[in-house]
Amino acid sequence: MLKDIKLSIIHHNYKLTNKRTPMIKVYISMLLLSIGSFSCAQEPVLERLKAAEYELKIQELPNAYLIDVRTPPEVAGGTIGDAVNIDFLGSDFKPEVEKLDKSKPVLVYCAVGGRSWKAAQLLNQLGFKEVYDLDGGIKGWQQAGKPLNQ
Repeated sequence: MLKDIKLSIIHHNYKLTNKRTPMIKVYISMLLLSIGSFSCAQEPVLERLKAAEYELKIQELPNAYLIDVRTPPEVAGGTIGDAVNIDFLGSDFKPEVEKLDKSKPVLVYCAVGGRSWKAAQLLNQLGFKEVYDLDGGIKGWQQAGKPLNQ
């Protein structure tokens, strides 16, 4: 009789184990997937922002690079914040931006948005993780009533 009880308990435990095994596998799979998603590299950000959003992004990211990609004569008319001028049309654009820390966010702008979008795409291709472009350029910035530094 005792032998029958032991066999019944073993058989019962076996059934419980087998019933739980699929759920355990599901939980383990979910855990591995969530760990894997944290270890994967963050998707690069490449966004065009309207003037108000761009202004907020400048405030949110005080350590970001703010780059004016216009030509020096265009820059003489004023800049946004403490922007650094790296002329997209200049021969030194690519070598200059390659000196920058690619893990830091970058905000770019130009006169009306064409060159800066091309610059933003190039920065993205060069491995910069977070790039924001001012939609409408400095003209859109001014039309939105935002200030320039002279």
